[in-house]
Amino acid sequence: MSSEKIHCILGQRKLKQADIVHARGHNNREEEVGNSDRSAPAPAVIYGPEDAWIGVRDRFKDLGIRPRKGAVLALELMMTTSPEWWPSEDPIRYAKKLRGFIRRSMRYLLGRYPRCAIVSITLHLDEQTPHLHVIVLPVRKRVDARFADKGERWTLSARGDLPPKREKGAPPIDYSTFWRGGIGSRGQMAFEQTMFAEVMAPLGLERGRVWSGAPNKPNSVHQAEMRDAIASANFERETGARVREQLEDDRAEIADIRVEIECQRVELEASLARAREEEARLAEQRRALHAERAEFEEKLQKARAWKAKQDANIARVKAEHDRLVKQAPLVADLAEASIKALRSIDLDRVGARERDAVMRAAYAIGRPLEAAESVHWTIDAARREIKASSASRAL
Repeated sequence: MSSEKIHCILGQRKLKQADIVHARGHNNREEEVGNSDRSAPAPAVIYGPEDAWIGVRDRFKDLGIRPRKGAVLALELMMTTSPEWWPSEDPIRYAKKLRGFIRRSMRYLLGRYPRCAIVSITLHLDEQTPHLHVIVLPVRKRVDARFADKGERWTLSARGDLPPKREKGAPPIDYSTFWRGGIGSRGQMAFEQTMFAEVMAPLGLERGRVWSGAPNKPNSVHQAEMRDAIASANFERETGARVREQLEDDRAEIADIRVEIECQRVELEASLARAREEEARLAEQRRALHAERAEFEEKLQKARAWKAKQDANIARVKAEHDRLVKQAPLVADLAEASIKALRSIDLDRVGARERDAVMRAAYAIGRPLEAAESVHWTIDAARREIKASSASRAL
C-alpha cells in the first residue's frame, strides 16, 4: 500500500420530505446516476425498508412525533474512504475490508445516535469507491413543558446544541457535551469527522486535515465535472485513435519506403560491384598500357640511339663524301697526267724490271679513280637506305 495517508470520509446533510423522496430514488438507483457502473451489483439495503420515506413516516408514528410543515425530517450520512484503500486485484481481501468497514460504520452510528433514530442503511458498490448511505432521524428525549405530566418525550430537532463563542485564550471546546443528533456549527461537524475517524482507526484509516478549507462540492457539480472528464477522455481517446490510424498509415508508408530503399540499396550494391569490376578491368588495362608504354619508351630510346648512330654515320659519310668530292678532281687530273706520262714511255725500250715498275705505277694510279667512283655510288646507296628506313618508321 502507498505510504500516503488513507482517509475515512463522513458527509452530512439535512433532508426535508422532498429530499427524502429524492434520496430514496438515488439510494435505490431508481434514478439515473451518471458515474455508476450498470454492470456492478445492485444497491444492498443492510438495515431498514427499501422505501426510506415509508420508514421515516412509520418511525415518527412509533415515536409519537408529529413534525411541523416544512421541517427538517431526517439527516443523510454518507460514509466512505479514499479509493486507494480498496484492493482491486484480491476479491477475498476486498470482501474482508468491506465487512470491516460496515461493522465499524455501524459501531459509529450506534455510538452517536439512538437505535430508534436509524431508519435505513444502504450499501453502494456501483461507483469507484464503496460507500454507505444512512438516513437517521434528528430525535432526542427531553422534557416537554407543553404537556401536563412534564415527562420526557421524543422530539424532532435537526439543530445541534450550539456551543458558546470561544474566548481568546480559552481551552478548546469539547463538542462531546453537546447534542449529537443534529447538524449544528462547523465545529460540531468537524467533531463528528474526528469521532468517525477514531472509530475507523483500527482499519488503518485516518482523518483528513482539520479545517483544510477544501470546499465540499455538490453532487451535481461533481457529476458535471465527471461528465466533462469523460467527454475529455472520449475526445482524447478518439484523438488517440485517429493518431494511431495516422501512425499506422505512416508505418505502412515507412515500410513501403523501407522496401523501396532496400531495393535501391541492392541495386546500388550491384552497381557498385559492377563499378568495382570495371575499375579492376581498367586498372588491368592501365597496367598493360603502362607496360606497353615502358616497352615503347624502351624501343623509342633504342630508335633514338639508332637514329643518332645513323645521323653520325651520315655526317661521317657526308664529310668523307665532301672530302672525296673535293679531292676527286685533283686525283683525276693527277691520274690523267700520270697516265699520259706512262703512255709516253716506250715499254719495248726499257728492261723487264723497269717495265714491271711502270705497270705497277699505272695500276696504282688507276685505283684512286676506281675508288672515287665506287665511293660516289656507295654514298647514294646509303642515302636511299636511310630514306627508306625513315619512311617505314613513319608508317
